[in-house]
Amino acid sequence: MKPLISCWILFAIGGGIVPASGQFTGQQPNSPRTNYTPASLAMELRRVKTMLEESGDIQTLGALPLAWQVETPDRSFSISSEPLRVLLARQADPKERALNNAKGAAWLDHLADYLEGSGTNSAGSRQQEHAELARILARPEFAGNAAPTRLELLQQRIITWIRDMLERIFSYAAQHPSASTILFWVVVTGAIGILGSWLLRLWTQANQTLSLTAPERAGKVRTWEEWLRASRAAADRGDPREAIRLAYWAGVVRLQEVRALPVNTSQTPRENLRLLSEPKPGEAPASPAFQESLYGLTSGLERFWYARRLAGPEDFRESLRHLEALGCKVD
Repeated sequence: MKPLISCWILFAIGGGIVPASGQFTGQQPNSPRTNYTPASLAMELRRVKTMLEESGDIQTLGALPLAWQVETPDRSFSISSEPLRVLLARQADPKERALNNAKGAAWLDHLADYLEGSGTNSAGSRQQEHAELARILARPEFAGNAAPTRLELLQQRIITWIRDMLERIFSYAAQHPSASTILFWVVVTGAIGILGSWLLRLWTQANQTLSLTAPERAGKVRTWEEWLRASRAAADRGDPREAIRLAYWAGVVRLQEVRALPVNTSQTPRENLRLLSEPKPGEAPASPAFQESLYGLTSGLERFWYARRLAGPEDFRESLRHLEALGCKVD
């Protein structure tokens, strides 16, 4: 608020701040010093103010330059003394002289306050502003405001190309009603095809889940040795995904035999993990080694059977190591 009041007083009286290279009232600024800083000029203005208050007459004009040259880290500028010179030159009677001297002292005082505030706070305020700007730009909402990467530019070009192609197609369809009908049925057919393939994939995954949750439907309930032999046979046939699935069931049946899991095949793999770590009230939880081994078997099942990732011999050997930790003789 103080800088605004100071500026208002400066220009209300009739003076101003002009660039160092400019002129004021047709005269080139002529100051005894040309290297004033805001702080040193404020001291000089207060000295002139004291001189004015002590002398109280026109003698103060002799100590005034036409303008004061001020140097800052950002720029250079001149402050004209013309407003003060005009006030001090109006000395018609003692009453007017006292009034003009008071106005001149106020002018000097406010200008000194303005220079002191700008001079002491400019560097610190600039650093604070930079720090505040850096803190604001570090917020999550500005994290994506960096220059786009090459991949993002490529994506934008592809999206723009697709949008342009669609606009051309719909513009052509609007001009040709028969073509728009054909386009409509092509879109409907494509949507039905995509929906059908999605449902077929869900149905296939559902069948895989049923084969996991009902192993006894292939015949009588097998022992873990039978599941392990079937797993090795699948690995020998070059089907590591099936081998990993059968190895998982060998581990589940082994845990059922040692009564770590209930003899119930309706649980999902994740439910088996939970039953192993959170038994029924009154029952002790399974050993950490059993929990870790079943977790490893379940992880392999989810990655290579459900997610259909490519499995290799090493992935099958990893399942065998988990079975061996459960007490199965894999050799």
